Amino acid sequence: MQFLLQAKNAHEVPSYQPARRERSRPVFVGSGWWDEVVDLTRQFVGDHMLAIVVDDEVERLYPERLRAVYDALPRVRTMHLRGGEEAKQFSVAQEIHEFLMQNELQKDDLLMTVGGGTIGDVTGFVASTYMRGLQWIFVPTTLVMQADCAVGGKTAVNLGSYKDYCGTFYWPNVVFVDTSFLKTLPDKHFRNAIPEIAKVAMIGSEELFRKLCARVANGGGLAGARSSVEEFVQPSLAILTNVIKLDPFQQDLRIVLQMGHTTAYALESASKLHLNHGEAVGIGLAFESYLAVQQGLMSAQDRKALIDLFENCGLSAALPSELQDRLLVDSMRHEKRNRGRSVQMVLPCTPGRGVEEWPAPMVSFTPDEIWHALAAYRQECA
Repeated sequence: MQFLLQAKNAHEVPSYQPARRERSRPVFVGSGWWDEVVDLTRQFVGDHMLAIVVDDEVERLYPERLRAVYDALPRVRTMHLRGGEEAKQFSVAQEIHEFLMQNELQKDDLLMTVGGGTIGDVTGFVASTYMRGLQWIFVPTTLVMQADCAVGGKTAVNLGSYKDYCGTFYWPNVVFVDTSFLKTLPDKHFRNAIPEIAKVAMIGSEELFRKLCARVANGGGLAGARSSVEEFVQPSLAILTNVIKLDPFQQDLRIVLQMGHTTAYALESASKLHLNHGEAVGIGLAFESYLAVQQGLMSAQDRKALIDLFENCGLSAALPSELQDRLLVDSMRHEKRNRGRSVQMVLPCTPGRGVEEWPAPMVSFTPDEIWHALAAYRQECA
């Protein structure tokens, strides 16, 4: 299906996805523009069926928004999911596949996701596999998805307690970002998005990183970030798009986006996915920036700015005491990006120079080196 959508009350982020049939796969960012989102969806869907997978909390908070979609389209089917890591399982993906089949969704029908990261990941996985690929509309409702993951094209389900072990690259046909959803986002979830935004800024924009630190420091912590959130969403998406354009399938350069994530995934796996992803990324960036200073990739001053940012937002930089180092090392050894017996880490570097300095931030460590580094880091945080 060829399409060209134009929004009046939102900015289009220049986006790149590997070409399939469509000429354009736009990302629109606005605030309080839901009426137009509904109209654009109506134009895109036409007379076809639309299956909506929606976070049940979003449905509870914004029933009028979903009702507007139902009223505007001739054929709509809805499935509700509860967000959280329990949604990213093969059993849930199978439930969604069966929901689509039972409602006789055909190849030219569409799937729409309205929700946060875990629901976006699992429904994207389904969109890429049901009938070998459905047209997919994504409406991210959490900060981490709006500012970090909406344009990445990665879908995933967990394999047991191993995070994102199974997945595909599959880009939405269109992404509608409405930052007004964030007004009801709990502080916990808003806070947990800060490490991901900091990571993106450190990769591509020193100015964005300094601005984020300043807003938090001068605006009373997390409240400072909340009051200026629209300053960060669109620039973050633009940075991500530039990286993805150079390496859409993460064969080389795009791996820089995994900064801090080797440790983060190990923390999540070792905790049996009880540790929130944002918290894990914050701790991962804190620990890996400790290694980056030792490697001469990052200054102690820049690392302090990063740690201060997290602490001002109420995030801990310390490794959880209940997670033993042997469990973390074992989880790192199973990280899917590893090669051979070494542990691969994409270490932080000077803010704004992540892409320029690539591949310098990719460093290999032996399990013994990681073991000793974890012990030393725990002593530093004590």
